[in-house]
Amino acid sequence: MNDAPDAPAAPAQDAPAASAAPPPSVDPAVNDVFPAGVAVLFLVHGFVLTRMFVGFSAERPWAANVGSFLSVAGVILAWVAFGLILVALVIVSGYTAINAVVKAELFPAEVRALGVALPYAVAVSLFGGSAEYVALWFKAHGHESGFYWYVTACIAVSLLVYAGMRETRTTSRMEAD
Repeated sequence: MNDAPDAPAAPAQDAPAASAAPPPSVDPAVNDVFPAGVAVLFLVHGFVLTRMFVGFSAERPWAANVGSFLSVAGVILAWVAFGLILVALVIVSGYTAINAVVKAELFPAEVRALGVALPYAVAVSLFGGSAEYVALWFKAHGHESGFYWYVTACIAVSLLVYAGMRETRTTSRMEAD
């Protein structure tokens, strides 16, 4: 055992100051073709010019017509947006309402759970699990809208699958239960 006091530690040398992280590199191949800053610039200028026109027209005899036109246009656009959202909800609800029954009718009771679960798990793993990577790949190559075409192609493949399925009204496997 060593009862001798420990030797004093050497004085700490001044460590170099931690520098801030370097700014992220800007790779033009990754950036959008039409950067968001440019879009905002155009929107702000368009907004300013529109306000100037409407302000200028407020002193004219036809100012009430401009206000009426803008009000009607706002109401129409709001209803168009509502209609588009409603159409999307009808499409999704139409699928979700019959989804379980159609899948259940495709398989006999002995293999129904596996027959429904396995294709679902494979499809979700392949397409749902890779969606983020596919979207980032399109973005990295400057074709962000390509992801929407990828999703559309996946929907088209599912349409082909549904078109090739047998009619379950006449060939239902649920009667074997």
